[in-house]
Amino acid sequence: EWDVLSRVTHGQVGSAELGELAGRYWRPVYRFIRAVWKKPVEEAKDLTQEFFTRIFDREFLNRADPAKGNFRLFVMASLRNFLSNVHRSEQAIRRGGGKPILSLDARPVEDLDELAVSADPESSFNEAWAQEILSHALRRMELDYAEADKSRWFQVFHRYYLGRDPETGSYKRIAEELGVKVSDVHNYLSAA
Repeated sequence: EWDVLSRVTHGQVGSAELGELAGRYWRPVYRFIRAVWKKPVEEAKDLTQEFFTRIFDREFLNRADPAKGNFRLFVMASLRNFLSNVHRSEQAIRRGGGKPILSLDARPVEDLDELAVSADPESSFNEAWAQEILSHALRRMELDYAEADKSRWFQVFHRYYLGRDPETGSYKRIAEELGVKVSDVHNYLSAA
């Protein structure tokens, strides 16, 4: 993540790559804002967008120092500073503050108001961050399996390890659902 930001400061990153990076942190930032400010959904979305507009500003990124910690800590510290600044100038700045809103083309946000926001904003941020990392890894894994023409292997892995219902995770049930042999389920899981 630091390498992407380094390339941003040198004008070497496209909006797609920057959008992907922002997409990984969008929900954690949103949840933190909801937890700290108890803001309505739309206002929290606006603040989240404004935060990413500011954090990806080249002048701001030139001050970032990877030696001071990992990227997640950088985002958290930047977010706290951002919220502090917004709080101080809340009366003077109206929504968006005349700044362009960065379109992240984020995944659907219909479920955002359903997200559990814990009493501890930092825990809420960390939980959302972990969920996004896992979600990103699973999407990446699914694409890798698809490229290798092994989509069925991913389906078996996903149903067995990530199925919510313990019954769904049985070899026999997975074999029936996917139309494969029970031995294939065993082999796919061994190879995954």
